[in-house]
Amino acid sequence: MKTLFICSILALATAAHAQDAYDELLYRSYLAHIAAANASLRLNEASEAKRWIDGAAITRLGWEWDYLNSTADQSLDRVEFEDALPVDISPSPDGKTLALAMDDGSIRLLDAATLKEQRRIVGHRAAVYAARYSPDGKSIVSCSRDSTLRAWNAESGELLWEVHAGGHGLADVHVSPDSKSITYCSWRRHPEKRVEGLVSLWSTKTGKKLWEAPFGNKPIVAIRFSPDGTMLAAGTWGWRVALWTLSNRDSVREFTFDDVDAYSAIDDIAFSQDGKQIIAATKNGTPRIWDVESGELLHELRSHTKPVLTVCVSQDGSQLYTSGADAAIVVWNMQTGKPLTKLFGHDDRVYALATSPDSRTLYSLSADRSLRIWSVPAGTWCTAPAGRPEYCYAFALTMDGKTLLTDGPDSLATLWNAADGTLLRTLDVRDDLLNAIAVAPDNSWFATCTWDTVVRVWNMQTGKLKHELVGLKGGVTTLAASPDGKWLAGATSAKEVVVWNSDGDLVARLECPGGVWSVAFSPFCDLLATGGQDGTLSLWNVGSWQLQRDVREYSASINAIAFHPGGYELATAGDDGRLVVWDTEDLAEEHELRGHSQRIWCVAYSPDGSRLFTGSADLTVRVWDAEVGSSLLVLSEFSDPVYNIAVSPDGNSVYANSSGTEFRKFSAR
Repeated sequence: MKTLFICSILALATAAHAQDAYDELLYRSYLAHIAAANASLRLNEASEAKRWIDGAAITRLGWEWDYLNSTADQSLDRVEFEDALPVDISPSPDGKTLALAMDDGSIRLLDAATLKEQRRIVGHRAAVYAARYSPDGKSIVSCSRDSTLRAWNAESGELLWEVHAGGHGLADVHVSPDSKSITYCSWRRHPEKRVEGLVSLWSTKTGKKLWEAPFGNKPIVAIRFSPDGTMLAAGTWGWRVALWTLSNRDSVREFTFDDVDAYSAIDDIAFSQDGKQIIAATKNGTPRIWDVESGELLHELRSHTKPVLTVCVSQDGSQLYTSGADAAIVVWNMQTGKPLTKLFGHDDRVYALATSPDSRTLYSLSADRSLRIWSVPAGTWCTAPAGRPEYCYAFALTMDGKTLLTDGPDSLATLWNAADGTLLRTLDVRDDLLNAIAVAPDNSWFATCTWDTVVRVWNMQTGKLKHELVGLKGGVTTLAASPDGKWLAGATSAKEVVVWNSDGDLVARLECPGGVWSVAFSPFCDLLATGGQDGTLSLWNVGSWQLQRDVREYSASINAIAFHPGGYELATAGDDGRLVVWDTEDLAEEHELRGHSQRIWCVAYSPDGSRLFTGSADLTVRVWDAEVGSSLLVLSEFSDPVYNIAVSPDGNSVYANSSGTEFRKFSAR
């Protein structure tokens, strides 16, 4: 019996060991799948990312999996075509209908909201290359591989006129802003077998040819009127954009890729909405923006990994969209030429983009045989110029998760809608560059600090000054409001932490001989943690304000502190690039997390305490497994150090900023 008992114990131990080994194997597999999916998205390979995401161990799914899964397909809706392939797309001027040029020779009209087909226009004898609404909405103009140019009644679909426009396909067509003229481009072959680009103008009403001119020795595949109708631009496979002023058609200007070694055929072009810039999508993968008047190259758009086939500008002129062979849609700031975000979802090359008249919706066509709809605000979060400072160090999310507060330009504080990134309002706080913002848990007030010796408390609703907290010996580097709203603490350059009550009375001065850089209240408001410039972590009793315990573990400054939602742990991040998790009972070190290559500026827990988020001078945000202590995901969409980070109360969204140049929202659903 004794032998049987011992054997049973050994069998149980062996089984437990085997289970632990299996769990470890699953976890390592999960980490590998997450890393591979993240790397795939960084390379714009959404289909590959989906494969890795779908293969991850389902018992280990966390925020990082949800984020990658939602990022891999951000489209709002889609429709797939089995019988024919859509080639081009044109929204109607009222935004209610989409006209699709199809490779079966038809033009299909879809309801823009439901993507349901309303009717078809037939008549072309070969693939339709482009079908575009006239700006007045009365007609649809199309060009086809059958070398005809046609005009149709937009309401009835009746053929208005048909002409043989010439050329050998690869054609494009556009309608002037006043709807009176049509421009057409193609190419033709001379008897001596040389290729010649072809551009022409036609009357929208009669179909009569008004003007024709050859250009270059390569096909011309894209043609556009300027927004004011005074200019005409054509993009060619000869690496150049040709620009005519219609009042003087004998003179043509050129914008080229002649200085590029890589093959640089142009597949699409667009004017900015003010007509001052011209944009070209190119097979070398780096679109360009030129100044129309001076010819100066303004921006080279570097984000795609493969040829760029299509480009369009939002109707409000603020955003630019590009896509192509890598199937990623990149959203750019039209003014700065910087990428704002990427939109994933298509499984094959994207060759047509268009925006709705209200600029809220983006449409795309792909070789995966789908038309997809995208929400433009999802890619343009917190970009209103009136609320964007040159530098941003103050950054706070209200406890209900609805409002994000940042410093704004010209001594303003900016309130943003945290859901969609729209600008709510700006408040004149009459401060210099803000170091920090702290928000009351009931959203009734917020506090600001600078390098002067006054902390100011403002009414959230009115923007009026509520308190000026004086008595400071130095400038305040950071602020923390207690979760119960009773206390406000500020770390100062005078090597002390100052605490005020809700009435604005100074109640405590906590001396920190090694200097202090960071402060945080525990979730239950029983502890205040301070991080020293000398690497000392201290815990203070809230109320008595007595030092309970401290530890000096860092060799450099502790830049950020975050308490676990349960209060039994806290995380610190410092200049040495380490993230350390501590037991608050005795300040024993539980985990040391390494991965950042430079100093860490900020840290935050997820609401369930399972994840940690950090922002660093290495231009990344990292997601960590708070229980195991391993790095799960690296978010590297930044071009400046990441100074601030916040997590929404539902744990769905993570907000980060780098020096004010980039505000980012990462959503898991």
